[in-house]
Amino acid sequence: MGIALLSKEEMRKILKRKLLGNWIVVFGEIKALTVFEENVYPPGTKANKGFEIIYLPTWPIRWIVIAEKTANLRKTLKGVKTFEWDNLTAIIVVLVGENQAFVEMKCLRPELAEKMKRKKKLELLDDLLEGT
Repeated sequence: MGIALLSKEEMRKILKRKLLGNWIVVFGEIKALTVFEENVYPPGTKANKGFEIIYLPTWPIRWIVIAEKTANLRKTLKGVKTFEWDNLTAIIVVLVGENQAFVEMKCLRPELAEKMKRKKKLELLDDLLEGT
């Protein structure tokens, strides 16, 4: 795990590059995110490089979690259709047991997906960084 101090603009560039690429935003409470990470992006493995927590320079402290869209994530989202997978922008992780988390997908509406995918991700990024 690496730690780096970034300026707001550096952070925005990295997030923009990743979110416009093959990464999504992950929302949830810290315990749910921990269970999700342990099951989908196990710490200490190569897969964990696809799970990043970015702390924002705000008070109170906030963070953004981003995850790479991997085969293991797709397997976790049982039965996800190709169109939904291709247009996935965010997931919400909810703790449902001691070591289980439920994942809800957030996709763009089909009629807007191709036209709006880039714009929607940039709006999401702006919303996430608001107040930094």
